Amino acid sequence: MWYKITKNRGFPKSEITKLRRSVKWKPRAGLEKAFKNSFSYYSMWNGRELIGSVRVISDRSLHAYIVDLIIHSRYQNRGLGRLLLKKVVSDLRREKFAYITLTFDPGLEDFYKKCGFKIVGGGVIVAG
Repeated sequence: MWYKITKNRGFPKSEITKLRRSVKWKPRAGLEKAFKNSFSYYSMWNGRELIGSVRVISDRSLHAYIVDLIIHSRYQNRGLGRLLLKKVVSDLRREKFAYITLTFDPGLEDFYKKCGFKIVGGGVIVAG
């Protein structure tokens, strides 16, 4: 099967909502603004169906931070998340970012290692 990856192409709100619900992520107020203010965002399509999405937040100089990687629940475990991340990282490397980072949910370490990420120490701190 052939999938199309697009970059910075509109904000299909209803499709994003369906995609987020497929992985039990809640729709969020401000999501459209988050996409608009992102350095870049990528969408993966199967025909007219949005089956994947990921955003990049950046200072446009040194740091690129990958957030909100989602693959529709019906399409998971087919290598599509890895394919989408490969495209994002390739584009960011071409733009010469010194640091390409992300955070992930517990249990996804192996997935990100297979995608070429090195797991380093540290943690995520959330303001109370």
